Amino acid sequence: MVGAVTLPHGGAGRGGPWRALDGGRPAGDPPLAVLGRRFASGEIDEDEYGRRLSVLEEQFGRKAGAA
Repeated sequence: MVGAVTLPHGGAGRGGPWRALDGGRPAGDPPLAVLGRRFASGEIDEDEYGRRLSVLEEQFGRKAGAA
């Protein structure tokens, strides 16, 4: 009999999926892409999307309406 064990990627206290790689670039997908995907899939509602988007815009300096 053969079994497998999977471990979660990242994790609390270790920076999770956004921990910096060489050069300070975040690991994984960009935060705005993750947020958009979560909204599109229905995981978060419009209010939650707006709140999280405003935090990301503050953190990354993105202006509203900028592409």
